[in-house]
Amino acid sequence: MSKPDFRSYPNVLLGSGTRVADFCVLGEPAKGREPGEDELWIGPDGTIRSHTTIYAGVRIGARVQTGHGVLIREH
Repeated sequence: MSKPDFRSYPNVLLGSGTRVADFCVLGEPAKGREPGEDELWIGPDGTIRSHTTIYAGVRIGARVQTGHGVLIREH
Protein backbone atom coordinates (compact mmCIF):
# COMPACT_ATOMS: atom_id res chain seq x y z
CA MET A 1 0.00 0.00 0.00
CA SER A 2 1.40 3.41 -0.92
CA LYS A 3 1.79 6.28 1.51
CA PRO A 4 -1.12 8.75 1.33
CA ASP A 5 -0.38 11.98 -0.51
CA PHE A 6 -1.63 14.81 1.69
CA ARG A 7 -0.24 18.08 3.05
CA SER A 8 0.13 18.48 6.79
CA TYR A 9 1.34 21.75 8.32
CA PRO A 10 3.22 21.87 11.66
CA ASN A 11 1.23 21.46 14.89
CA VAL A 12 -1.28 18.94 13.49
CA LEU A 13 -2.19 16.22 15.98
CA LEU A 14 -3.96 13.12 14.66
CA GLY A 15 -5.51 10.64 17.06
CA SER A 16 -4.64 6.97 16.90
CA GLY A 17 -6.33 5.15 14.05
CA THR A 18 -7.35 8.29 12.14
CA ARG A 19 -7.03 7.75 8.40
CA VAL A 20 -6.32 10.57 5.96
CA ALA A 21 -6.99 10.07 2.25
CA ASP A 22 -5.04 11.55 -0.63
CA PHE A 23 -5.14 15.23 -1.58
CA CYS A 24 -6.10 16.56 1.86
CA VAL A 25 -4.69 19.67 3.53
CA LEU A 26 -4.43 19.59 7.33
CA GLY A 27 -3.60 22.62 9.46
CA GLU A 28 -3.93 25.29 6.77
CA PRO A 29 -3.12 28.60 8.50
CA ALA A 30 -5.77 31.32 8.50
CA LYS A 31 -4.98 34.64 6.83
CA GLY A 32 -2.46 36.55 8.91
CA ARG A 33 -1.34 33.47 10.87
CA GLU A 34 1.93 31.56 10.50
CA PRO A 35 2.06 27.82 9.74
CA GLY A 36 2.03 25.93 13.03
CA GLU A 37 0.96 28.96 15.07
CA ASP A 38 -2.43 27.37 15.80
CA GLU A 39 -3.01 23.71 16.57
CA LEU A 40 -5.25 21.35 14.63
CA TRP A 41 -6.42 18.44 16.77
CA ILE A 42 -8.34 15.49 15.33
CA GLY A 43 -9.42 12.75 17.73
CA PRO A 44 -8.94 9.00 17.33
CA ASP A 45 -10.51 6.65 14.79
CA GLY A 46 -11.53 9.33 12.29
CA THR A 47 -11.79 9.20 8.51
CA ILE A 48 -10.74 12.27 6.54
CA ARG A 49 -11.77 11.68 2.93
CA SER A 50 -10.02 12.95 -0.17
CA HIS A 51 -9.78 16.65 -1.01
CA THR A 52 -10.71 17.74 2.53
CA THR A 53 -9.13 20.92 3.90
CA ILE A 54 -9.12 21.54 7.65
CA TYR A 55 -7.69 24.80 8.96
CA ALA A 56 -5.48 25.24 12.01
CA GLY A 57 -7.34 26.34 15.14
CA VAL A 58 -9.87 23.50 14.85
CA ARG A 59 -10.50 20.78 17.42
CA ILE A 60 -12.47 17.72 16.25
CA GLY A 61 -13.50 14.83 18.48
CA ALA A 62 -13.30 11.08 18.08
CA ARG A 63 -14.63 9.14 15.08
CA VAL A 64 -15.17 12.13 12.80
CA GLN A 65 -15.97 11.29 9.19
CA THR A 66 -15.76 13.89 6.46
CA GLY A 67 -17.22 13.69 3.00
CA HIS A 68 -15.08 14.27 -0.07
CA GLY A 69 -14.07 17.88 -0.70
CA VAL A 70 -15.07 19.20 2.74
CA LEU A 71 -13.76 22.53 4.08
CA ILE A 72 -13.62 23.06 7.86
CA ARG A 73 -12.55 26.54 9.00
CA GLU A 74 -11.37 27.89 12.32
CA HIS A 75 -13.80 29.99 14.33
